[in-house]
Amino acid sequence: MAIGTSCGTAIMAIAMLPLSFLIAVGKTLLAGYAIFTIAQAYYCESPNFGFVWQIVKRFRFLMLLETLVVMSVTITTIVWLCQMPILNCGWLNLFDMSGNMLTSPIIEGSNSPYVGIRILVPIFFLTLMPLLPFFARYEEWAFRANCFSWRQIVKWSIIFGLVHCIVGVPLGAGLSLSIPGFFFGYKYRQAFLKALSADGVDEKDNCIILGKINIPEGEEEEYLTQQVCEAEQEAILVSTSYHTMYNMIIVGLLVYITTVSI
Repeated sequence: MAIGTSCGTAIMAIAMLPLSFLIAVGKTLLAGYAIFTIAQAYYCESPNFGFVWQIVKRFRFLMLLETLVVMSVTITTIVWLCQMPILNCGWLNLFDMSGNMLTSPIIEGSNSPYVGIRILVPIFFLTLMPLLPFFARYEEWAFRANCFSWRQIVKWSIIFGLVHCIVGVPLGAGLSLSIPGFFFGYKYRQAFLKALSADGVDEKDNCIILGKINIPEGEEEEYLTQQVCEAEQEAILVSTSYHTMYNMIIVGLLVYITTVSI
């Protein structure tokens, strides 16, 4: 009974706190979570930083142009959809913010009256840069791997976009992010087909759309490990490279914007 009374008293005390104070506490906790996530990623991936160079060395000027076009279409779609009721809502609105829970609380620091905090904001985003290939690879394995038919690509592109709503982006932005999701899926499929073609696989399109590969009789295990698996690894690297470049452009803009506002 005493425990129940204590809990009720605590809840009433919290309810009586000013809303602005509660929002400030929420923002602080989210910022702390963002910093913890980055620190944890560095700790986990520190032995694997050779992968960063493996991705960056694949960057090409044509990739940049393609990515900028996709990004422009995506931003335009986000602006259009987020003008509509409901589609402009995300759970971060509860904390008087919008966007991604890993970046929005940090961006809030650029409005701080303290110069030291404003300086830390672009430093945070610069620190985030080397981790982007790892984050992109996680998402590519989750949303692109084994998606070879157009139906699969469309389905998982939509899921890819909507999953971003979990981290706070508005529904309209989540739907719009299916555009780069489809683009990465297209690049994954294209690279997979190209890798199989280089291995001399015939009628590859029909085989993949049906979810089947023509495997010579008696060579199933060797074929799967040597050709299909290698093709998939290459496809993941290609889509991860595009995904990383896309994210690096966004984070690079955040570095510039937050640096200028110091």
